[in-house]
Amino acid sequence: MKNGGKMVHRGRPTGKEAGKIKAELQKYFNRGNSQTYTIDKTGHDRKTIMQYWKEFRQTYIEEIDENFVARQRAAREAALCGIDEDIEAANEEVECMKSIRNELNTIPAHGMYIKALEHRNFLIRKRAAMDMVPTVDVNIDKIIAEETIGQPRAGTDKRKD
Repeated sequence: MKNGGKMVHRGRPTGKEAGKIKAELQKYFNRGNSQTYTIDKTGHDRKTIMQYWKEFRQTYIEEIDENFVARQRAAREAALCGIDEDIEAANEEVECMKSIRNELNTIPAHGMYIKALEHRNFLIRKRAAMDMVPTVDVNIDKIIAEETIGQPRAGTDKRKD
């Protein structure tokens, strides 16, 4: 039987042939070609193409999910470390302003000390808020649990503090 000018083999391919088919179809999938285009160019059965596309998509999604979660966790940790450094600098500023206030005992010196305290407290609240936000994998687990059971599963919070 001919399809798109190529001979089409009917029946289940051997293991070696299946490997060749998969490698050939993977190239079309990786280029972003449609299933219809791939059927026309390769002559393979529509169901075969659909089967491999489903497998390729699942693998692709799993790779993206795994990398995304790792990147999201790393970005969160980097942001928390940056805020920790800012808090440390703010603590030094508060101590400096405190000593200036005590030496000068003036209203402007007291105002600078208060501003330094407010800035440090803002950073501490910002860090606490960021630390309480769960990573995306914890959120996904909770959504899945709520959709399948109707309530979150106990112990789905996998954050490492």
